[in-house]
Amino acid sequence: MNATKKITLAMAVVFAASISSLFSSNDSTYKQYLSSTQLFVNTVHELNKVVMGNSFAPMVASRNYTYAAIAAYEVIAAGYPKRYHSLAGQLKGLDSIPKPSSEEINFDLAALLAYIQVGEEVTFPGGSMKEYKNSVMKKAREMGLPTQEEKLASDFANLIGEAIIAWSKSDNYHTTRGAKRYIITNEPGTWVPTPPGYFEATEPHWGEIRPMIIEGPTAFDSPPPVDYVVNDSTSEYYKEVMMVKEAGENLTDEQKHIAMFWDDNPFKLNVEGHAMFSTKKFSPPGHWMGIVGIAALKSNSDLPKTVYATAITCIA
Repeated sequence: MNATKKITLAMAVVFAASISSLFSSNDSTYKQYLSSTQLFVNTVHELNKVVMGNSFAPMVASRNYTYAAIAAYEVIAAGYPKRYHSLAGQLKGLDSIPKPSSEEINFDLAALLAYIQVGEEVTFPGGSMKEYKNSVMKKAREMGLPTQEEKLASDFANLIGEAIIAWSKSDNYHTTRGAKRYIITNEPGTWVPTPPGYFEATEPHWGEIRPMIIEGPTAFDSPPPVDYVVNDSTSEYYKEVMMVKEAGENLTDEQKHIAMFWDDNPFKLNVEGHAMFSTKKFSPPGHWMGIVGIAALKSNSDLPKTVYATAITCIA
């Protein structure tokens, strides 16, 4: 072999190696992106913003997050069977979950897509996470996500998403939307609207919603409240009211800071003179979604473990 041929062959080998490295890098890059814990945390946060923007009541918000998280978890359970098990047969009414048709599915991507699909379905307006989803997919494609791999993941996500959505529709939520409103009475000790907003009673029929695990609300019945006696300073009710009043009037700076941290009123009505304006914040379930994300990132949890942690927190 003469010198020219040797140089040509060497250049061909180097070129081939470079091309191979390029494809390998792309493959690794998009997979690292889609399996990133940060990406899933961002996706949960995106749903959090939708929930906050619509001022869902805390218990309704918990439903929003839960069905989306379970959809993502079922994808992960299918893709990582040695680590996680399906919740079918463990949660009330969830009897079966579709199985994957291929082991070539990118389950990390499918989990994200299933979360978004169900998250959009249980909130409003329709397509509330479409722009976010498009931005994620655009970035993944630019990093080298193959069309066939995207289709496989999307198809499986849709299969799981539809199964979870169908299950969600049997929890009595939609029926209670048309249930009789709470009737205000003059009976002492019963709830009445309070100033400044005089809002209606929040979800008076929530006890009729299908639980995830427990048999029903009676599983955790609390003792009855003390007798409603406001005119007797020796009564237990009066003492409890005064305890709260005195604590509120003598808060330390630390206690105020703690209170503000946990002030998860999704729709706070601010009153200044004759002016009224609202402030929207994350509800208690949304706050816990943020805490799960922080914990996952601080502990360097991978995406499957983060999805698992999010799902069990939602169910709780």
